[in-house]
Amino acid sequence: MNQREKRLSIATVVILGGGFLFSQVVDPGLKRYQEQQDQQELVESALERERMLSSRIGTLIKRRNELEATLIPGEGESLLPWLMGHVRELAQEAGFKPSSLRFVSAQALDGPGKDEGPFVELKLELRVKTSAKELQEFLIRLAASERHLRVRALSMTPDKKGDQVETTILLLALAPREAVRGLGGEAQ
Repeated sequence: MNQREKRLSIATVVILGGGFLFSQVVDPGLKRYQEQQDQQELVESALERERMLSSRIGTLIKRRNELEATLIPGEGESLLPWLMGHVRELAQEAGFKPSSLRFVSAQALDGPGKDEGPFVELKLELRVKTSAKELQEFLIRLAASERHLRVRALSMTPDKKGDQVETTILLLALAPREAVRGLGGEAQ
């Protein structure tokens, strides 16, 4: 083997060895490094989302407490008297007194993937004889109320003079299941 062939052999061995070293050591190492870098970015992204969510937890707890205050009565109060008192208060502010206000029923609202959801829909019936203006004022006050109490149906019949209307309003209220325990006709 002459000098040129030796150099060519050595160059070939170096090239093949370098290729083998690159394909067996360097390339897999680079791939592992890239995978770890991608995984680190995912972890950092998840950590940032967690930090953002944890910074909002105080606000979310405060909002939950505010919503809870609109759904359930305070300590020592029962749900129906609390709701009915609110309706009577709105009627009084509108300028009339209800002829009757009664509890009609309670029905569970289905939750996702459960037979029984966390909320119950209560139905109340309000009967009044009042002027159209006072009725309008009541409905505006009801819509602006923070409590989850809304009109489901409304029927009106004017009296013979035409200055007042006999009205029946079916109201729906939303309440957590725990607040409804013990009501007659509960969560059918």
